[in-house]
Amino acid sequence: MSSADPGPRAETVIEKLDQALRIIAGASLALVFLVIILQVAMRYLLQSVPFFMEEAARYLCAWGIFAGIASAIFHGTHIRVAVLQDRLRKAGRPIGLLLEFTCLCLYALVAVSGFQLALFLHAEKSIAMGIPLSVPVAAIPVFFTAAAILSIARIRNWTRS
Repeated sequence: MSSADPGPRAETVIEKLDQALRIIAGASLALVFLVIILQVAMRYLLQSVPFFMEEAARYLCAWGIFAGIASAIFHGTHIRVAVLQDRLRKAGRPIGLLLEFTCLCLYALVAVSGFQLALFLHAEKSIAMGIPLSVPVAAIPVFFTAAAILSIARIRNWTRS
């Protein structure tokens, strides 16, 4: 194994990152389901619902969706407009690498912008839960950074094959 080749260790890290993203996405969406079921039950049984539950469900949903997006990006199953890719398929591998690199740049840009937004919103508190708004917004830089890392792994796989 050459010094430039990180070997199977990097593959294991990538697999663990993808697995963690899937667990976060699944757990977040399961918690959203439970919170909503609890809201409905409390509304009918007690005629009262704690006002923070709606906000908690929205924040959990955002975290779950962004985690799922990062994993889908790695597996190439995310929703995308493939018109350009389909039209340029004859050009083959160089176009595929260019598109992957373009996506990597986009993910990095969104991650940096999300981090700046989270810093900007940190002093603001959410209305119902009273937590800094940087907490729900942090899903953007966290999961787009993960998407960028996984995109690098995809590019690495392109160059190996």
